[in-house]
Amino acid sequence: MDVEDYTQYILSAKIVDDMKGYIIEGVEGYYVSLIDENPIALAPPQSIVLEIVDTAPELKGGSATKRTKPARMSTGIDVQVPDYIENGTKIRVNTETGEFMGRE
Repeated sequence: MDVEDYTQYILSAKIVDDMKGYIIEGVEGYYVSLIDENPIALAPPQSIVLEIVDTAPELKGGSATKRTKPARMSTGIDVQVPDYIENGTKIRVNTETGEFMGRE
């Protein structure tokens, strides 16, 4: 929905497919590109905060090296995170690269 004039746009699955892991309810900053009032592309904010729902426990000695491990986010995408990050942690993710940016 456009927050200026409250226009609602229906986006096809083709438009949102690549960005579906970055779409979160209540977050502002998404931009929809229009041609003749028809949506053709979706651009999410540069970064968003997601919660980790599943990742392996920290390995002993993990803080001494820059090891990473996969973590499943609340939206279903996987992000490589530092070894010390635990389940339930909220992290900032770059929506262009899908990379970990830091803890929130």
